[in-house]
Amino acid sequence: GGPHTCAPAGYSANHAAVSQLGYCSVVVNYRGSSGFGQDSIVSLLGKVGVNDVQDVQTAAIKAMSELNIDPAKVFIHGGSHGGFLCAHGIGQFPTFYRAACIRNPVINLAAMHSVTDICDWTLVEAGLPDDPGMESTVESMKTMLECSPIVHINKVKAATLMLIGEMDHRVPPSQGHRYIRLLKNRNVKCRYWCMHGFFLVQHVGMRWRSAVICLFRQVRVTKSHTLWTL
Repeated sequence: GGPHTCAPAGYSANHAAVSQLGYCSVVVNYRGSSGFGQDSIVSLLGKVGVNDVQDVQTAAIKAMSELNIDPAKVFIHGGSHGGFLCAHGIGQFPTFYRAACIRNPVINLAAMHSVTDICDWTLVEAGLPDDPGMESTVESMKTMLECSPIVHINKVKAATLMLIGEMDHRVPPSQGHRYIRLLKNRNVKCRYWCMHGFFLVQHVGMRWRSAVICLFRQVRVTKSHTLWTL
């Protein structure tokens, strides 16, 4: 999520459960994450979809080489901005990830700008001025679109499970619905699960269970040498 948050180096019941099932987990604090100084945070502005995606991919490749991961068993999971990274991952690296489980993702910043409760976020992350009185222009919409995962939709091959909370006003469900529709139109194997709520804390167990089931079905392996990138 975030992108300006961080994954602590503490105990996580979810990650422990994934490990007990035989998976290797990689949780990436990419450039722009909090905890590394203000310069790190602002370095991501205008470079979302580039720096953060590159950092996640670099970490995944590094883990594969050091842990002897089977390249055919790599899976990606994330929500909100993490979902943005998942969609970028399977779009920019279509043969790298076998499957993806994506929750309430940011798919198209330009389309999201007029319907989210944080319209300033779509501007700032795209490197545009945060001016509440500024009208959208062709140039600003183009800038937001170009850093969005939707531009890579034609390259996606990974089987995708979409988890959507229908009451999310921050990342509206229309983002995920549209993405799934476009994948289906391109004959990409995909499914989606909608719930009344936000798919956040109240559904945390369900979403992790769904992610694991998605991986089992696509990779068909229950033991080691599978990489789970978050």
